[in-house]
Amino acid sequence: MIGMMGSLGVSLLGSIAGFVTDHFGPTIPILVGSLCLLCGYLTIYASFVNQIKLFSLISLGSCLAGFGSTLAYSASIKTAAVNFPNNRGAAVAFPLAGFGLSAFFFSSLNSLFFEDNTPGLLAFLAGGTFLLCVFNSPFVVAPPPASKSGTDSFQSISETSEIFAPKPLYGTIIEDEDLEHNYLLANNLSVENLAQTTTDLTNPKLIFNKSYSNVPDPGCKKIFTKQQFVSVANKVCNTDFTSTKTETSSMEEEHSVSTLDMLATSEFWMQTAVLGLLSGTGQMYIYCCGYIVRALVFGNPNIDPKSIGNIQSFQVGLISICSFAGRLISGILSDFFTKSMRIQRLWMVFIASLFGLAAHLSIVFFISDPFHLWITSSLVGLSYGMTFGVFPTIVCDTFGIRHFSKNWGIVAMSPVLPVYIFNNLFGSIYDKNSSFEPGEGVALSHVCFKGPSCYSQVFQITSGVSLVTAILIVWMIYTEKHQALIKPRRVDMNKNDISYVEC
Repeated sequence: MIGMMGSLGVSLLGSIAGFVTDHFGPTIPILVGSLCLLCGYLTIYASFVNQIKLFSLISLGSCLAGFGSTLAYSASIKTAAVNFPNNRGAAVAFPLAGFGLSAFFFSSLNSLFFEDNTPGLLAFLAGGTFLLCVFNSPFVVAPPPASKSGTDSFQSISETSEIFAPKPLYGTIIEDEDLEHNYLLANNLSVENLAQTTTDLTNPKLIFNKSYSNVPDPGCKKIFTKQQFVSVANKVCNTDFTSTKTETSSMEEEHSVSTLDMLATSEFWMQTAVLGLLSGTGQMYIYCCGYIVRALVFGNPNIDPKSIGNIQSFQVGLISICSFAGRLISGILSDFFTKSMRIQRLWMVFIASLFGLAAHLSIVFFISDPFHLWITSSLVGLSYGMTFGVFPTIVCDTFGIRHFSKNWGIVAMSPVLPVYIFNNLFGSIYDKNSSFEPGEGVALSHVCFKGPSCYSQVFQITSGVSLVTAILIVWMIYTEKHQALIKPRRVDMNKNDISYVEC
């Protein structure tokens, strides 16, 4: 339960951490987070050393430590997303991967230096996490704001960006007949030279800024005439709108969805459902892996029960390493998907769901030996890591960068309820197949001697959940609403609409 309070500090308070990050920049949340980490671990340390048996006090310390880590984590991924808009998936994946690997890092330090020294470990966590945040905070810096000068040559780009909304534009009013001319001057190109570079004026193609929000500015009024649109559209295909980070950030800042508006969109609820189900089933395995090892060991008379601790430690380390690898892989590959293959990042989440489905099916049908459990642990780690490695970038692509930390904090809360439901389901089924056996001293503990039968019913259910989740992801992809910004556009000269084509 104390560990669950730490998880609540990470998940439920994530939106508060996001609010602090969005409004105050990265430095303040990192420093506040370092203080929360220090106070949280010192509270647990004092309770342990002085034998203060107050569950509420220890839970408060655990929640503070979780909230502190979320503050620093939120500031890191927001800063990475802002600084590297053209490779956002990979940039965000690195701090996400480090966050996922931290448990393995500190548990390894515990095994090497603090075995049987719990007070020493708690003191090290308090001081070590505090100093890490404080010393590294000067290096976590957002880029300067973009110039707002009216004479800036890229001002015309912000005007032309009005045509980049993913929905068709009807009945717009032309306010600037010289818009095309201004655009061409900004790019040092004449109409004659432009005409030589265009190919098929009846099928122009636009390459979207890959970091550009897919939500149009409701105050937008300016728009090209059809002839201007066609002419400039062809030029845009050969123009790099991401030449500077500040210009990209400026456009994104003007086209971001607030948290309240996000809650009213179907995209938010679909993303919340997918993340909740994928993470819920994954975290259930992570939290209950120790009981699975016990069931497999006690169900096999040829295995020494003294090996349980070593097998459990190996599974925890393997899950952490595979999660780390999955986060890096998904972030880097998602950039390749969007930039080179012109497909949505959600395909990476679909691949993660297939790994999760394979993991749950493997433990139902194939795993009966604890020494083979590494197969399931590897698949779960990859699935969980790949999901969290790319999902923040998907949220950023869909709802924009300005409110990204708050929006991601809200979406990241989604696993809380599924984890609670799946953990209770596992516990109830495991307990039905268990018996009370004498433990150390006079304690009694639940022990199941039925091997895979102790829990297989749970994973039959989660296999079905994983399959439904994979189908939901495919449906999301083909609705083309969650990352419309990667879809280039074509102007149909005979119709008053805009359709998607490959560019």
